[in-house]
Amino acid sequence: MSTAREPKSWEIAMPAARQGAEHDLRLGGDFFAAAGHADLLGGDILAHVSLVPAGGEWRITLRVEGQVRTRCDRCQAPMDVRVDDEYDAPLLPSPGGLVPPGDDTDAVYYDPATGIADLLRPLADTIAL
Repeated sequence: MSTAREPKSWEIAMPAARQGAEHDLRLGGDFFAAAGHADLLGGDILAHVSLVPAGGEWRITLRVEGQVRTRCDRCQAPMDVRVDDEYDAPLLPSPGGLVPPGDDTDAVYYDPATGIADLLRPLADTIAL
């Protein structure tokens, strides 16, 4: 019996070889609930993730498109807003995939022990902006 858990819709596996990889992620209710972002009430987003080797590192590009439900700044009523944005950053290893203490870079991190990049935070931030 396998104890491996099912990956979340916002997690990707790092490629085994040093070659680029592409992922399309559909982000819906489970993503917005996990994000816990006060400005993101729900939505339907397609995220295209591109990984490109760059020297001894990786570069990641997150392209997000779709609709997000948020609150109007003026009246606070829920409203749907079109999202179409892109984020490009280094993708670096870090134990547990966690942001190292004191890090103030724009990097995204993956766990080298599991080869998994949890993109919940960078995707939520890109969508919210």
